[in-house]
Amino acid sequence: MKRGFFSLLVTGIVCIVLLQPGAAAVVPFWNDLSGFNTAAGSPAVAVDFDSIAPGTDINGMTFNGITFSGSATGAAPFVIKAADSYTPGGFSWSVPANKLYDTTEENVLSPGGVELAPGPNPALENDDMILTFAAPVNAVGFDLLFQSLDGASYVAISVLDSGGNSLYSSGFIPTTAASGNYGGSNFVGFVSDTGNIAKIVIDEFDENSANPDSNIGMDTIRAPFTPPQTCVDDLAAVSGCSFVQLSWTDTGADRYNVYRGTIMGGPYLMIGSTTAASYTDASGVAGTTYSYVIREEDALGREYCQSNEGSAMPVGNCVPEFPSIILPVITIAGLLLAVVAVRRMN
Repeated sequence: MKRGFFSLLVTGIVCIVLLQPGAAAVVPFWNDLSGFNTAAGSPAVAVDFDSIAPGTDINGMTFNGITFSGSATGAAPFVIKAADSYTPGGFSWSVPANKLYDTTEENVLSPGGVELAPGPNPALENDDMILTFAAPVNAVGFDLLFQSLDGASYVAISVLDSGGNSLYSSGFIPTTAASGNYGGSNFVGFVSDTGNIAKIVIDEFDENSANPDSNIGMDTIRAPFTPPQTCVDDLAAVSGCSFVQLSWTDTGADRYNVYRGTIMGGPYLMIGSTTAASYTDASGVAGTTYSYVIREEDALGREYCQSNEGSAMPVGNCVPEFPSIILPVITIAGLLLAVVAVRRMN
């Protein structure tokens, strides 16, 4: 173990917990999903990152009412395929298992991207993450991913209300240890006795350049959210020379977000949004077949439902007015007529 007895002492004792005087009680659930679900009423998964294209910087973007951002001095919050994450060489010890592991399908949030670089390297390693809720919630839980689950988190966390007041904070969150110090995850959850959780601030401060354990990530965020029952289920797409016209039945959603992929089943990247039950995509690449889905959004910016997939062939695939073999014939005929006309003039 790189930190030995001291790391266990820190993990077990130096977990500083602060509660704002007079604030509503916020109870933490460390690696206790079952207890969290019992206390919070088993909230559904609000964001699992699997609908977001790998390589997307989601700084400032909102999904299901949760806006993601990094700190001013931290790495950008990138969505990646967990399988693509890796630890570079140069450490005193490391194995291929020192990486991030997804807990829902395959994508995760990894500040800094796929390279789990040593610290201090703010652009890649300072993995601070901030979750801001469009409307305060009474519970939130997520899987916190570790490049090396070695029992020493070196992660601080704060729970804030809409006024920026601290409802709960820990200067060194407790974690478990995995065999071999391989990458792994711990569940982190908070439940309040009222709906006043407006922001979660995660501060990673390891900056370790000797051992492969200074990077963290996130997956499978759970928060209360009840989507409407009426959803788009009849997406249709008609292609033209330079566009694809999408249409569907209006379900009364506040907004419809349009996602496009190059294969059925995604991954998908959001290309636009509309309040109408139609959308024109004129940004495709000639000769490419695209697949589309529509996700609905409520007034708080929370996405819900997903349409059936529709595919079409956009841009540059129009049927010529004449068969291709006719065009050279017409050209040759025109030249012959021109030659005949010149001879007659002579």
